[in-house]
Amino acid sequence: MNTTAIKNALSYPKAKRGDVVAVELTSSYTTARFKTERSTSYYLAKATKVSGGLVKAYRKANGSEGIVDSRHRVMVISGSDVQGAARDLFDTELGAMDFDSIDQVKDAIRSRVEALS
Repeated sequence: MNTTAIKNALSYPKAKRGDVVAVELTSSYTTARFKTERSTSYYLAKATKVSGGLVKAYRKANGSEGIVDSRHRVMVISGSDVQGAARDLFDTELGAMDFDSIDQVKDAIRSRVEALS
């Protein structure tokens, strides 16, 4: 691999403090019959602590705060028009709800972009 390809492979969208991001939270528990159950939820959050473009802490629309750990995956929303729509969506009742899939998050943001333009 050449140097340019390596830089492109290692590059990712960088978050800034105050940006709205999509967060995936994976959790698991073991039932009484020793069966492991897993669940995944998605929600919008504002980045409150960012280091080197990586989100370290966030605040949900309902006011609860969280720290990013191994159970979280943070997806940065890039593009000024999409970020603006995500901020607008964050301030509505949809911003406080949990989504079942990342596609629902994308669809909600896309519909907000269309509504604002």
